Amino acid sequence: MTIVNLKTNGKTFNASNFDTNFDILEALAVKNNDVLSIRYDCKTKEASLEILSNPENANDDFLDFVNSFEDNYNPTEYLIDQYQKYLYPFYNGDIMEDELVEYIVYRDTDQTICLLDKDKIEIKTSEDTGIIIDKFKNDKLIDTQTIFFDDYEQFPRFVIKVWETEELRDIGESIEVECHYTFVSAKAAAETIWNKNSYACVEVQDEINCYETMLHFS
Repeated sequence: MTIVNLKTNGKTFNASNFDTNFDILEALAVKNNDVLSIRYDCKTKEASLEILSNPENANDDFLDFVNSFEDNYNPTEYLIDQYQKYLYPFYNGDIMEDELVEYIVYRDTDQTICLLDKDKIEIKTSEDTGIIIDKFKNDKLIDTQTIFFDDYEQFPRFVIKVWETEELRDIGESIEVECHYTFVSAKAAAETIWNKNSYACVEVQDEINCYETMLHFS
């Protein structure tokens, strides 16, 4: 069963501000052509289920799930856990490091990911270090883990061409450097280099996504 479109109080689920005692969860459970709407009130502990597809054609496993949902599952834990597994392929109740690295690389993201796993886990990227995993208990940081970029050098790095504008150099001089910001976008890599060095123009060849972009700065 796949849990999709999870909402909290009518808004897209956000693990960072979810309240297990008061919020209302709503989601769709989907299996093949069978669709089920689930609503769970965390305050009253009441669940309501509605089959949205044709129940006459529903699979027996699907109907068994509907009939035994409240007896076999903790609605809060099930909905959130299954939704996060659907959303984040690196998560199966535990974080799979290789899959997490691949997720960050190929989705070209530097946003903070928040998971609810017994308590709370925050995943964020540091441009020059790696992927940082912070684990919280009762909103207090209890553990920090870093997956270092250098341990994943099999992933191609950006190739940067820089045209400098420093007074001591002629405009148009080209310098090729390797970018160590492996897991950020080509645009972010170029902007980072420019911000640190005040270059006027940066060309980025993104070997991961196989394209080039030219950025002009003033």
